[in-house]
Amino acid sequence: MIDLTSKCIHQYKLNDNLATDVVLDAVGSNNGTLNNDTTDGSFTVEANPPNMNGSFRFLLGAQARVNINTPITLASGGAGGWTISFWAKGNSESGAGIGQMICGNVVLGNHYLVMIDGVKLAFYGSGIEWAWVEDTNFYNTWRHVIIQYRQVAGGSNFLTLWLDGVEQAKKTVGADSFQLNNIGAGHTTAQTAFNGWIDNFMVFEDAQSGIGTPYILSQAEIDYLYNGGNGTEDLRQIARPKIGASLAGQLPVLGRSKIR
Repeated sequence: MIDLTSKCIHQYKLNDNLATDVVLDAVGSNNGTLNNDTTDGSFTVEANPPNMNGSFRFLLGAQARVNINTPITLASGGAGGWTISFWAKGNSESGAGIGQMICGNVVLGNHYLVMIDGVKLAFYGSGIEWAWVEDTNFYNTWRHVIIQYRQVAGGSNFLTLWLDGVEQAKKTVGADSFQLNNIGAGHTTAQTAFNGWIDNFMVFEDAQSGIGTPYILSQAEIDYLYNGGNGTEDLRQIARPKIGASLAGQLPVLGRSKIR
């Protein structure tokens, strides 16, 4: 049975009440704040995969974004790593070509994931294109995205991109930390704003093994989150009892009657 409750350190379901400007962290206490939503209506809550209960639409040109109140520091030296999972759908009417989905910074420069012209998903670390996925179906279609970074002490560091439950790219990259602070846009310019929908944004580490311990999702766990394209907000799989198994030991055993 899949159980990710101790591995997910932050979950932003992105189906909050827009009037409050608060984006709740469903498993932690690090809420987010909607930025540029009250003055120009940059956010709307719209339909999404069946099991996801609403999603945020980020509109182009308004620098609409979710600011995470306390930036999340991931892979901060030594053996570390992080996993991010979310759903996204690009808007084909953007016309801008580039949309920044997540953004963070480190001493060496910004780290960010961008959608380029609806046919490329690329992660940049410290200004270098670390890993990318070529695909023609990012626009107007929900896709499940997973980014995994594993920092190995004394060894190689890897960044892996998954799309709809399938590993797409695994690249050897530099050792670096990542401080996640924005969902849906970059820091300063509207040109980096994402035009589309993002939903159920989750960050994974291994809380049982100590703060900062990486947790790399297994294929079974990735398949569970993808859920055949339907998605799920539940971190624990509900076990369904087998028919007849739940009745075992509850019925009396009928003995054979003797014929006299």
